[in-house]
Amino acid sequence: MKIAYINTDAGYRKGKSSYAYWINTPDGIFIKSGRIEIPITNSTQAEALCVMYALSNFIQELKINQIDKMIIYTDSMNVIHFFNFEKNKPI
Repeated sequence: MKIAYINTDAGYRKGKSSYAYWINTPDGIFIKSGRIEIPITNSTQAEALCVMYALSNFIQELKINQIDKMIIYTDSMNVIHFFNFEKNKPI
């Protein structure tokens, strides 16, 4: 079974935010980081955007059709609840 691991981290402070992620696949590691240029208001939004940036790059750049399973690691419980569609959890 071919597994892709996506690790994300993002930060927000005083109106500025940045992100970093790395995608580990059987074919190698893809790393990207940068500033988040759109307006956001908190660290949960920054982390959610980081996950979405990583997923977008994964779909566009890597051989997604050769992956059987994808595991996403994030340190934001709010983002985990959001992507797990847990409606009773706070965001």
